[in-house]
Amino acid sequence: MQPPRWKLAVLTWVGIYPLITVLLWVLGPVIQGIPLPLVTLGLTIPLVSFMTFVVMPTLTKAFGGWLRRDPTARNGLVAGSAG
Repeated sequence: MQPPRWKLAVLTWVGIYPLITVLLWVLGPVIQGIPLPLVTLGLTIPLVSFMTFVVMPTLTKAFGGWLRRDPTARNGLVAGSAG
């Protein structure tokens, strides 16, 4: 069963917000004066790579139970099970 898209969106935001914040904080003085398209290109290459290969696999493993939890299940029972 695939997780709901809204849960994947929340998890993506949880991963990307701190990365962008740290990158801008650390590189802020360095990137001043560089045209915005170049800054965006320079930031998105490592950001997307890190999100794809490190952050999202870690977050999906850590939040796997929440991602795959069936909202129709009651008391830990899977929908359609006999109990």
